[in-house]
Amino acid sequence: PIKVGEKALFSFSFTHQGNETIDSLKGIISIFNRTREGNVVAKLVFPPIRNIAPSDTKETTIPWDIGGIAVGDYFAVAELAYDGHKITFEQSLRIGDLVVKVLNYTREFVQEGISRMDILVQSFWNDPIEGVYSEVSLGELRLKTPESAIQPWEQATLASYVDTLALTLGQHPVA
Repeated sequence: PIKVGEKALFSFSFTHQGNETIDSLKGIISIFNRTREGNVVAKLVFPPIRNIAPSDTKETTIPWDIGGIAVGDYFAVAELAYDGHKITFEQSLRIGDLVVKVLNYTREFVQEGISRMDILVQSFWNDPIEGVYSEVSLGELRLKTPESAIQPWEQATLASYVDTLALTLGQHPVA
């Protein structure tokens, strides 16, 4: 997982298990929006590694500046070529931001007393978020949900209760 504001680093470690020296190992990483069938959002090329002797291990890291890349799901495909051979690696990844979005909430109540108001939220962060709560203004009423923890990229329901007898019949602004 990658967080907005961080540099993404793709790291590879190669151990030559053959008997002959590899003249050149080179590669490219294509990053797609959502799946391999998505749009290519970036291509990263790393410089060739030359003259890899049997049993040698070589490491390389390719940075990806994610500036301007939106929060969401991505798919990386690394294509490596060496001495006429090709290897492909695939990996899904997420770019997260410390954002919790309201997806939906209870819009209608029956005027009969205490009613539950559910607020569906989703985390767009790569780590758990502690202490998430919602404050809602329903007309003149102010509601606050208890604090909750939300796991990475999880949807959760925050709940509060409203005394519908304290409301007049009709529509009320929600903020």
